[in-house]
This record gives sequence, C-alpha cells and structure tokens, in this order.
Amino acid sequence: MSLTLEWMIGVDDNWMQLDSLDVSDTYFDRIYGVYIVWYGPNEKGAEGRVVCVGHGILRSKLANLQTDPVIARYSCRHLLVTWAAVDVHHCEHVEAYLIGMLNPLHAERHPNVMQTIVNLPAW
Repeated sequence: MSLTLEWMIGVDDNWMQLDSLDVSDTYFDRIYGVYIVWYGPNEKGAEGRVVCVGHGILRSKLANLQTDPVIARYSCRHLLVTWAAVDVHHCEHVEAYLIGMLNPLHAERHPNVMQTIVNLPAW
C-alpha cells in the first residue's frame, strides 16, 4: 500500500522552524498525523540530519518536542518541522516507513509494523 501525503510548508514557501511554531493555533485542532524534525546543512559544511520522526495528535506531539531537552540539544542548528495529516489507522505504518527511509537520530522503532510507502517532503 502507498499514500500520497501533503507535507506542510510555511506561507512564505519556507520550512517552518520548530521553536517558533504556534501549536495553539486553531489549525491544530484535532489533526492527527506524522511529523519530521530536521536541521539543514550549515555554512561550515556540516550535513543536515533528520532528528526525529513520529506520529500522533500533532498539537501535543509538536508542543512536547518544543520543550523536549533531548531535541533542544539540536536547537543551535535551527530545527525545521513539517507534518502531514494521516488517518489514525495508517500513522504507525507511515511512521515506520519514514524511520526506515530517513534514519532519524531519535525515533521509536516499530520493527514488526508493516510499512506504508509515502512520498517524502520536497526538501
């Protein structure tokens, strides 16, 4: 099975920064889905990296990431975030695929979950 996801990007066509994302906005009312947090390459030539991938109620998950001390260790690299709404029954399967494809620094692995193939963000 595969799904085509609509990855969210800012109004100005730039990726959103995790630390300045307003998760109290009514947009986040009852949205369930998957998310990706990453940092891009820096001017010194260090490569970008996916920090974490997850799924759940996006408001609470993203709010928790904004204050998570483990994730905060990477804040000096200006963490970016995107997400896509996904039916609750498919989220774990999409997350498993994203973890396998993106190899994040932090993720809850689900080795026995069938993966659902999705398109990746256009980064």
